[in-house]
Amino acid sequence: AVRTEVAKVLLGDLLTAKRNQVMERITEQMKSQAPSFGVEMVDVRIGRTDLPETTSKSVYNRMRSERVAQAAQLRAQGAELKAKIQADADRTRTVIIATAQKTSEIQRGIGEGERNRILGEAYSKDEKFFDFYRSMIAYRKALATKGTTMILSPDSDFFRFFASPEGMSKKRPGRTSKKRK
Repeated sequence: AVRTEVAKVLLGDLLTAKRNQVMERITEQMKSQAPSFGVEMVDVRIGRTDLPETTSKSVYNRMRSERVAQAAQLRAQGAELKAKIQADADRTRTVIIATAQKTSEIQRGIGEGERNRILGEAYSKDEKFFDFYRSMIAYRKALATKGTTMILSPDSDFFRFFASPEGMSKKRPGRTSKKRK
């Protein structure tokens, strides 16, 4: 009687309120059969419901497969979200860097323009001093590293401030002094 009634319902129904209805039907069937065994049936309770081992393995394997599939789906969704976030971050990074480079180039241009304006003003105020100053910078750069060997003529324009403080080179035949602009 128990197997007959349990076989009529789904396993899920035995875990819900329908369980009481199944137990009542089993009790009624058992009450009608019990007197032939000399027993009075008062009540039947289902304490535990087990599946046959082959069915249990099948159910557990199906559950495991469902969880593995769900985990794979969640991983795929996570990877997709990661790729989207990373693409957004890369795009934002590119925009920020491009904007910063543009701004820096503009500022560099403004700075170079201002430098050229100041140098132009300085040059126009005292051309001789400006020539002297630029030569000193050139000397520093050319002679800064140890072991530098330079082979130049002593009459070279590079050394004009060594010959005289005004930067006038010695007059040589065929050479004229040109005023720089």
